[in-house]
Amino acid sequence: MKSKRNKRKADASPAKKVQKAGGDTVRPLVCPKCGTSDCMAQIDLIPGYARINGVREDGSLEWAGETKVDWDGQRPASNPREFVCLACNEKFGGAALGI
Repeated sequence: MKSKRNKRKADASPAKKVQKAGGDTVRPLVCPKCGTSDCMAQIDLIPGYARINGVREDGSLEWAGETKVDWDGQRPASNPREFVCLACNEKFGGAALGI
């Protein structure tokens, strides 16, 4: 069964604006390809510290199976920034989203 999505033309400006605390108005992003709103994500790099148990005789690592994420080190993966629609997996630059 095909799922139904709320589609809108890519160039149509969303009628709804979200009011955030502190008085900032936020415009929801709409995917230029599939028209899905609220599914856009910035492609970021996030440093992580993967624990190891030790080193094998052949020099390979024995991983402990857990990684600590350094959220303070999060940054865009590219310059200029790139975005991806989590609904259709299409990638866009900021200009395509009006950013």
